[in-house]
Amino acid sequence: MLTLILPGYSPANRQWALKVKENLKLPGEVIVHEWQHWRDGKSFNLKYEVDQILAIIGKQQVNFIAKSVGTRVLMALLPKINKQVQKVILCGIPIDPLRYVKGIKLIGRDHLLVVQNSQDPLMPYKLIETYIHLIDKKIKAVEKEAKNHDYPYFDDFQRFLTI
Repeated sequence: MLTLILPGYSPANRQWALKVKENLKLPGEVIVHEWQHWRDGKSFNLKYEVDQILAIIGKQQVNFIAKSVGTRVLMALLPKINKQVQKVILCGIPIDPLRYVKGIKLIGRDHLLVVQNSQDPLMPYKLIETYIHLIDKKIKAVEKEAKNHDYPYFDDFQRFLTI
């Protein structure tokens, strides 16, 4: 089983993603996807990133841990690979979650965990919870007490991916 970590936009998120990888004890390969703009400074290109991720996944079954812009990339990716997706963790969902309806429905409530900080500056938990539960009241949404956009919840990630 492949587990793919899709970090946030900023290059500082590389460290977060590497710590997630380091703290997961999962069967199979765990890969941190590094955005093209981290390497070459060009602007973010959603289509390019989706194509790169599709090449990594191939025909494999896959879990995802996505943070911030990684959640947006995942929503664009899901219609192309939804039958290969096992479990998904979304954390730090940013502003404008309306683009997420189709992807969240493709994942299904039993395969999805949403983790959002109580006072995430990009989108606080209460707003995300309201929105997610409008899609499906049984989706598991977890609130973490924090006033930032950091998501060091490795034990929660591990637990969800191994149940």
